[in-house]
Amino acid sequence: GPGVYADLEEKAAYLCRGLAEAAAAAGYKVWVVERGKAETRPKHRPDRRYKVFDLAGEGSGEGLTEQQAAQERMTDAAPGERAGVCLTRAGSMLSQFFVDQPVVDYRSAMQADTKRYARYFWAMLKAGVYLAPAQFEAMFVSSAHTYADLDAVISASQNTLADMA
Repeated sequence: GPGVYADLEEKAAYLCRGLAEAAAAAGYKVWVVERGKAETRPKHRPDRRYKVFDLAGEGSGEGLTEQQAAQERMTDAAPGERAGVCLTRAGSMLSQFFVDQPVVDYRSAMQADTKRYARYFWAMLKAGVYLAPAQFEAMFVSSAHTYADLDAVISASQNTLADMA
C-alpha cells in the first residue's frame, strides 16, 4: 500500500543523506541529486556540508538547470577536499557515483571513475556491505532494512572513503 512505499522512500532518503554526510566527513566534495517528496527529507541532519539539487523542484533543494550543472563541473574542490562523490535518488532507489559533478543524465554518469568505485565496492564488501558491482546500477532499500542496518552501511561507507585517500 501507500504506507509501504512512503516508508521505503523515507529510508532511501535517510540512507542517501547519510552516505552524503559520510562522504563529506571523509573529506569529499559531495552533491545529492534527488527526485522525491519533500516530506521524506530527513530533518535530523541539519548540518549539510553538501549541495542538494531537487529535480522535481520540491522542498529545500535547488532546481538543477544545465547551466548550473555546467557551473558545478567547473567548481574546484576546496583546499583539502578530495575528488567528488554524487549521490542520486529517485523514490526508494539510489546510486553513488565517483565523479566531479552532479550526475543528472547519461553523459554526466559516464564521467564517473569506475576504478575508484571498484575499490569502494571491494572495501565495502570486506566491511560486510554488499553493493551492486557496477556504479551504474541502483541500490534499493527494502522493508527488511532497519535504520540500524542503514546506519551500519553509512558507517562502513565513511570508514571506507576515509581509507581510500
